Formats: sequence, structure tokens, C-alpha cells
Amino acid sequence: MRGARKLGVEVISRKGGESGGASWVWLFFLAIVSGGSFAFTQESRSEFKTRFDFPSIYPEKRFQFEKGMTLNYVDRGEGPVLLFLHGLAADHHQWNDNMPAFEGRFRLLALDFPGHGKSSRVLGYPYGIPRFTAAVIALLDHLGIEKVSLIGNSMGGHVSLSLAYHHPKRVERLILVDSAGVDRMASWRLGLVNWVRQRDMIRLAVPPVTRGFTPLVIWQRRDCAITREIREKIEMSRRDPQEKELFVDLLGRCLISIDQDHFRDRLSQIEQPTLIVWGVQDLLVPVRHAWKLRRALPRSRMVLYPLVGHVPSVEVPDRFNRHVLSFLHSRESLARRR
Repeated sequence: MRGARKLGVEVISRKGGESGGASWVWLFFLAIVSGGSFAFTQESRSEFKTRFDFPSIYPEKRFQFEKGMTLNYVDRGEGPVLLFLHGLAADHHQWNDNMPAFEGRFRLLALDFPGHGKSSRVLGYPYGIPRFTAAVIALLDHLGIEKVSLIGNSMGGHVSLSLAYHHPKRVERLILVDSAGVDRMASWRLGLVNWVRQRDMIRLAVPPVTRGFTPLVIWQRRDCAITREIREKIEMSRRDPQEKELFVDLLGRCLISIDQDHFRDRLSQIEQPTLIVWGVQDLLVPVRHAWKLRRALPRSRMVLYPLVGHVPSVEVPDRFNRHVLSFLHSRESLARRR
């Protein structure tokens, strides 16, 4: 692994390479988008919502981003601002095992993207990377924050890239965790997304989909809060027709935006110091995307975790927190590679 060291890549515990993920994963993921298993009895929406509300470790606040769209967020402490951006179908609770490690050293900020968590959900809203980027900037302006360091996982990493590219003066540093947005989806995958949305494939989904969801996202700690939360959303989308319509609309629009608003040809223009963190066993966004980022971003370093999947911050939180703290406290500016 000497070559990796020279490239500024750290592989934890054992070797990890530029391996890819299986294409069938996207078929499986789209089945999840379709709504998961369906053999359940009806349950009242209010009862489901009560059971579905996950506790926040910090007091939550509200901010009206635009007419009809209110954002839920947490804002804790003082100091340099560290903003946590969650992945698709998750919310800010994804970072419950991480935010306390940074408390007392940073001002901690995290939000639920539109359509996620306790932020507003509106059928037909233009969910996607551009609106999520605008939501973050609006929140920063609302709080009078000029500059932040960003930690983004999956779709949250994609939004982080968007912020760094479109608003470079607002971003100090980047921590990209199994980030989306590195490249386009294959054309057949995108076509399948559209087909699923148009034909309401929720009626054809089968029970093994929901049970098989966890291994796609989490390699370790499979019964953690984030997987329980997403499984709840899948089940809720089956039990309540309105919830189903909202959830499928959200996922479909986000997946299409992730494809259309990728940064493949613009990565080299992102110059903020960047830490790339990836689980080698990620089946949703394979580790080859991490290597693309490493080669393209001129001021980056990379940490790979073998036997870890799509959400290292949840699977190995202590190691993840240590690496991020070390990066944030480092004085070196990560000189631009020639």
C-alpha cells in the first residue's frame, strides 16, 4: 500500500483497493424506492407518526426557507461552524454518534433537508441538489454564518460538493463520506428510476426487499438507528397511500437530480481542503468513486475503511470522529497537486 500512502490515502487495518460494486445493487435499491414489502394491515397515520419520531440529542428549531417549506435544524455551541448533511431518506439523527465528539470545539449545525425528517414535505416540490443547496445557504444567511466546514454523507456529500463549487467563499473545508455526485448513473439505471415512478411499482414489491435493505447500506452495526428509520419510512409508505405518494415522489426526484447534477467534469475546480472517507464494502456508491474524487480534487486526502459499508460515521463512529477531528485541527493547507 506504499503507492496509496504517496497519494495521501490511508487504509485502516487492512488493504482496500479500487474495487467496484455490483450493478444489481441498483435494481435492489430501486425496489426499495418502490416501497418495500406490502403484507401489512392498515394503521392510523397519527399512530405511525408517533412511533416514527426519533429523538434528537439537541433541541430542534424551525426556519421558514420559503413559502410552504419549513426546515428543521439543530444549532449547538460556539466556535468554528461544522455543518452535518445527511443522506437520502435519512435526517440529522444520522449524526447522533458523531456530533457529541465535536461539542465544545465547534459550533454544531445540522438540518433535515426539505422532504426529510421534520422538515416540510410537499408533493411535487422540486426536491434535488439545487434546492437543497439553496436551503443550506438560506439557513446560513438566517443565522448570520459566513463560512462553514461541511461533513456530508451520500447525497449530503453531493450537496457539499455543490456548495463548495457554487459558493466557494462560504466553505472552509470538506469531509466527503461515501459521497454521491461524483459521476452519472448509468443510463439504464436512470431509465429504471423513471419507469418505477411512472408505473407505481410499489404494488409489485416483495417482502425480502425490506429485509435485504440493511446489507446494502450498513456492513457493521446493522440494527442501528439509521437503518431502522429508513425501514420505518419504507413501511409507512406502504401503509398510508399519502405517505407512499410523498416518499416515492421524494426519492424519484432526488435520484434523478443526483444523476443530472453530478460534478464529474467540475471536480478539479473545487479547491477547499478535503478529507475523503469511504467504506470499502459500500455497495451503493462503490469505492471506485472515492478514487475518482481523490484524483480529481487538487487538495485532498483519503481514508478507506475495509469491512465498512455506506455510512462509516455510523458503523465505526469512534474511528471516524478521530480522523475528522485530526483533519479539522491540522494546520497544513493540503497544497494543490500539480
